[in-house]
Amino acid sequence: MICWLLLVPFFAQLQSSVSPSPITVAEAINDSARYDNKEVTITGFLSVSEEWTRLKGTGCVERVNAMNRPFVCAASLNLPDCSRNEKGCSPGLLEVVSEIRRLRFSSLDGSKPISLTGKLSAAPLVWVPYFPSADLPGLPSGQYRPMGFGHMNGSPVKLLVTDGRVLTNDSPEKSPNVKRK
Repeated sequence: MICWLLLVPFFAQLQSSVSPSPITVAEAINDSARYDNKEVTITGFLSVSEEWTRLKGTGCVERVNAMNRPFVCAASLNLPDCSRNEKGCSPGLLEVVSEIRRLRFSSLDGSKPISLTGKLSAAPLVWVPYFPSADLPGLPSGQYRPMGFGHMNGSPVKLLVTDGRVLTNDSPEKSPNVKRK
């Protein structure tokens, strides 16, 4: 009996260090309060330009940011600098960075499913006054809206990437190559 009591904390610690099951981009965005400041693994497709690197998905609830622009269904990515052999750049993450470089010099978005792990941040809320302001007592003078991350504050969440990998094409989610405009 005493032996089991000593092992319970060990198994509890082991279980808490296990990576959570992967979620989609839409799950991360639609339930961003649940995942805010948590370590998550997200699957989606890369979207790369000179102005952004995002993990995109489908099925997000439509919302607008503080600039009154619609959010994209994508997580803004902060990637480690793997070009300097920074500690912690796994072979899988190096493959993801290589795919980003390849896409940056092509006119295609990513068609390969990608899985990225890191700390997720939900967009902070900022006060946006109504214009023109209603100076009537009892009426609100504005509202709180999410600011967003990345280019034009277009992403409702940001992922500070710590690991990743390119998935095989026989993954459940598939996307054809899409030309960027």
